[in-house]
Amino acid sequence: MNKLKVLPVAGMLLIMAMGIVSAEVQMQSHEPIMIVNNHDFASQASIEGWQGDGTAKNPYVIEGYDIKGGNANGIDIRHTNVHFIIRNCVVHQSIASENTASENTASENTASEDVAYDSVFSENIASGIYFLNVTNASIDHITAYNNNNGISLEHSLNIPISNCNIYDNDSGINQHSTQDISKVNCYINGELFTQFP
Repeated sequence: MNKLKVLPVAGMLLIMAMGIVSAEVQMQSHEPIMIVNNHDFASQASIEGWQGDGTAKNPYVIEGYDIKGGNANGIDIRHTNVHFIIRNCVVHQSIASENTASENTASENTASEDVAYDSVFSENIASGIYFLNVTNASIDHITAYNNNNGISLEHSLNIPISNCNIYDNDSGINQHSTQDISKVNCYINGELFTQFP
């Protein structure tokens, strides 16, 4: 059964006590991250020194970053099925300008007979975290603020979102054609979602 509790502003202290916001992690400033497929993920993990190898037992870990998105998505991951975790990061100020345009259609890749999806969201919107055609990801202890969208998920599945603080965005969490997305202990624009599938 879904439970939804509305918290006053003073509830932020309770949220920190519950561990939704991890105040003890030292953040490292980082440029926006964009990963376009499994091979790119492996390459960037090696360059960045991220933990893991992308397997279920040893997922890649992206953590400890303070990312100012600017005109781009803060963390943008597309067309992957490797296992990974994004945790203990702050993503903010991902606000697209009118010149940040892309084609918003779905196209079919006949060589692999897979569908390669492009974004259906507005071309003038940026997100703190953006997934397109992603499976086997986990988002934990993320703070996302002052973005067009806090988190955007498209054509993605099997993604738990937990212990996140998402506020002062135009929109909290946007989903399109997603499955098995859960939100647990997430503070989203003034409301605490203790369990929300």
